[in-house]
Amino acid sequence: MLRFIVDYIDAHGYSPSYAEIADGLGYRSKGPVSSHVWALQRDGYIRVSGKRQWRAIELTRKASAPPKAVSDERLAEMLVNVFNQIDEYKRKHGDNNAN
Repeated sequence: MLRFIVDYIDAHGYSPSYAEIADGLGYRSKGPVSSHVWALQRDGYIRVSGKRQWRAIELTRKASAPPKAVSDERLAEMLVNVFNQIDEYKRKHGDNNAN
């Protein structure tokens, strides 16, 4: 949803209404949009200026910050760590899925 809002503002110069977001994302009603907008606001990606105002969504700096990239080496390191933790758990608690 955040990507839709950012792209809409880039294309039109103003924020989409809840109805436009619902239509653009294929929702049948504005209810899910309201929930997602609230979560994006809670997490600091957007601000909603005023109650029930049309086009009241504003992006924050957090929304425009590029996502942090993870190098292939770091990703591999993280995966090895996860698998090691799984192996350790199985050793401590037994592997109930072993054949």
